[in-house]
Amino acid sequence: MVKRDWLYLPNRRYDAATNMAIDEFLLHKAAFKRQRFIRFYEFDRPAVILAYPQSFNDFIGEGKVDVTRRSSGG
Repeated sequence: MVKRDWLYLPNRRYDAATNMAIDEFLLHKAAFKRQRFIRFYEFDRPAVILAYPQSFNDFIGEGKVDVTRRSSGG
């Protein structure tokens, strides 16, 4: 059995879109390099992360929170 260590990524504050972009990058990197990552989010302002079936229309226009969608849809 091959031992695969986890790579911890330090906690930094980003907007919702940047956090989701980092996740997408790490997903591709994990698949390509077979590396495991652990990361905790911290947002620089309130945020809503939508899953695939959720609608942006429920949140757009408020302007008080960042709204984005996970690339994985989950």
